[in-house]
Amino acid sequence: MAFNPELGSTSPAVLLDNAERLDKLVNGSELTEPDRAGVELDTWRGMMAKNDEIRENLIPLSKQYMTLAAAQADIANIPEGSSTYVRSPDSSALADEYMNVAGTLTATGRRMPSQAAIQAVLDYISSLIATDDADSPLLTLNDEAGFRLAAFGLNAIQSNAMTAEYDEFIDGFVFRDSVGFVIQQIGTPLLSSVDSVQPVVEQQRLVTEAFSAESDADISGFVFRDSVGFVLMNLNGEQSNQNNDGVDDISRRNAANLAAAAAARDEINTRIARPVYDYNILITDGQSLSNGNEGWAALSKDIRATLNINMLGDSVRPKNENGSTFTPLNGAEIRPARAVVQDLIAPPDGGNLMTDEAVAALPRGANNFGETVDIGAMWMWREMQLQFRGLTTDERKIVAVNCGVGGQIIEHLSKGHSWGFYNRIISAVTQIKAIADAEGKTCGVVGFLYLGNEYNYDSTKGGATDRAEYRALLRKLIDDVITDTTAITGQTEPPLTVLYQTSGSWTRDSTNMSIGEAQLDICAADANVMMASPAYAVTDKGGHLDANGYRWLGMQFGKVLHRAIDRRQNWRPLQPLSVTLSGTFLRADFLVWSPPLQFRSCYVGSSPTTYAAKGFRVTDDAGDVPVTRVEIVADTVVDITLGRETTGDVYLWYASQTGSNGNGNLFDSDTTVAVANYEFHEGTGQYPESNIPELVNRPYPLNNPCVAFRRQATII
Repeated sequence: MAFNPELGSTSPAVLLDNAERLDKLVNGSELTEPDRAGVELDTWRGMMAKNDEIRENLIPLSKQYMTLAAAQADIANIPEGSSTYVRSPDSSALADEYMNVAGTLTATGRRMPSQAAIQAVLDYISSLIATDDADSPLLTLNDEAGFRLAAFGLNAIQSNAMTAEYDEFIDGFVFRDSVGFVIQQIGTPLLSSVDSVQPVVEQQRLVTEAFSAESDADISGFVFRDSVGFVLMNLNGEQSNQNNDGVDDISRRNAANLAAAAAARDEINTRIARPVYDYNILITDGQSLSNGNEGWAALSKDIRATLNINMLGDSVRPKNENGSTFTPLNGAEIRPARAVVQDLIAPPDGGNLMTDEAVAALPRGANNFGETVDIGAMWMWREMQLQFRGLTTDERKIVAVNCGVGGQIIEHLSKGHSWGFYNRIISAVTQIKAIADAEGKTCGVVGFLYLGNEYNYDSTKGGATDRAEYRALLRKLIDDVITDTTAITGQTEPPLTVLYQTSGSWTRDSTNMSIGEAQLDICAADANVMMASPAYAVTDKGGHLDANGYRWLGMQFGKVLHRAIDRRQNWRPLQPLSVTLSGTFLRADFLVWSPPLQFRSCYVGSSPTTYAAKGFRVTDDAGDVPVTRVEIVADTVVDITLGRETTGDVYLWYASQTGSNGNGNLFDSDTTVAVANYEFHEGTGQYPESNIPELVNRPYPLNNPCVAFRRQATII
């Protein structure tokens, strides 16, 4: 700051200038006046103006208004744009803030809290914090209804998505999901001199060999990761929704799927009949795939006698192809089981055994009955049963009776239909019961195998094609068989029912695969009904199976009979759990009894076949959606990439008619070894193309094929 002349000068000019400036400061009209250095000074009028401004701003803040009406009446003393407070009419706040907006007091929404409100908050916080030494959490977070969202304690962190709890046995923490399945165990000490990862303990970060915890501003908390970087949980209690390029989502879903399969394997079914009778009856019913249509030439002609598996007469089938009774071939006697081929001569002269020479001369496509699923099922079941029990034989017999009738809708096979096909079952069981009674022995029905209804997929056949309607008919048929046969034998435990899934070239998309889906519905609703397998995986002759195909499928049935009856397991086939859609990306979770998933060829005729989309198909409201890639990304998870954006409801199909003619390539990794090999014998009537080098003289592969399905995707 410079003065000229310098400050303190007694020059007459300076004194005169000061007198003039003083007059302007006191009497002038301006709000400011510069001093000798040019710095603006407030005049008297300038200071008065500032005082008025301060007064106007202080009045609304200092003056107490008891009501809004009183404040509005004093609006002249509340400058526009300024705020004032009015005493709150309730005890939840001390005062409410209002602003002068164009002469009208308008609420701003801000409030001064009262002492009662502050105390209520303090009391609530205090109620969440435990100060004793009990096992209760130190802090809990609840929703408005009082349900716990999260809890924090000395030895546990709990949320509605995950729990981390200290476990003395492993001297570490166990992470569990919302239903209690273990996701991760961390047993490594937090600080250890032998850690391969040097422990780090900082204010914002904790690193050990087992896991790390690091501050994350996005969640205002900490993110826990395992030793390879997968997100375990956020400190706010929510499972992570971070993408990690999809790896964390795959890992989480795969763990949940594996846990679901493990839980299913641990379930014990105590409600089905045990094979404790002298005569344990296995009933087979259905259409032409149940009674071995085109199943020539027979293969299972020399089965080990000590297995003690049997049939009623000289065939598991009756002599009569149709009719309402079961007429045993060559007499009602219990004889060792073997596969035979029967002629198609019209009754009463037909249904007799054919010689090997006659079978070899049959023309391609002949509908003669031969190898059947129940022969292979009995064989596989009894072998596994004896191995499981550590025995070489069992005096208790298994007796198969095959009551199926080809070319029938389920309505024709049901109880009460005028053709009486249902009564073949009653006739067969009654005859075995009579044999047992005559010998002073016991008998009981232990299994009901049902293989149908291909004709219910065909609307021209007159049967139910609707999913719910067919499901009700099949449910009634099963119930009638159980009720009527147990009444004959006098047993108290119901038999196990084992279905196959109608699939392959019989599948129809026009009904949304209704028959196969209805069969799955019944299995899901009743633990005493199980699905052995869809039929598409094995060799066939174009609709009907060939001899190896029937025996191969029979091995699958026998495996399930052993698991369900001997081991009492609640068997589940390979099937979908959920399907999600994100953009052009589908992710499907599967229940896999024997992980991991794998792609394998299925057989169309005798040709190993692999489809580009592995049997998957995707549709939306606009029609089919191109599938550009199908990939197994974990033990139980399949990713499907789409060729365009979808619109409306999106469905994932597998083994559909349109996509793959009812077939597919998704299997599990079951390593069960079949007790019979795939066979080819030239000159016996087997088609030349059934000589498949990769199969001949090797046990039938018993990987479980995925069931056919149609599931709506959930958009995420």
